Amino acid sequence: MERTEEERSPSWVSRETLIQYEVVAMLAVSVALVVWSLLSPAPLGEQADPATTPAAVSAPWIFAWVQELLRHLPPVIAGALLPVALFATLSLIPFVSPRAATEGEAAPRMPAGLILILILGAVSLMTLLHFIR
Repeated sequence: MERTEEERSPSWVSRETLIQYEVVAMLAVSVALVVWSLLSPAPLGEQADPATTPAAVSAPWIFAWVQELLRHLPPVIAGALLPVALFATLSLIPFVSPRAATEGEAAPRMPAGLILILILGAVSLMTLLHFIR
C-alpha cells in the first residue's frame, strides 16, 4: 500500500519556512508602522517658549526615582554617582555567587536575587514617593 503525499510530508513546518514567515511578518508590520506614523500626526503640544517655563516641570515616570533622590541629596551624588553605582551593581549580579558550583549543579543565586530585590524595591519606593507628593 502506497502512502499519499500528505502522509509522506511532515506535519510540522521546516525551519527555513518558519524563518521566511517571520521575515515576511516583520516586514509587513514594519511597513504598517511606517505608514501609520506618516499618516497620523504626533501629539506634541504647543510650541516651546524659552521665555516662560511651566510651573510644574517633572521628569518622565521612568526617571521619577532620580528626581526624588535630587530632592534629598546633592546633585552630583543623586544625579550621577548613585544611578551609575546602581546600574554597575545590576550588571555585576550574574557574577555574584557565595560558592562555586560543582559538576552538574547550578550555582545558588540567593545573594544575587536579594541584591536585585533590594535595588528594585528601593527604586520602586522612590518612584511611589515621587507620585504621592
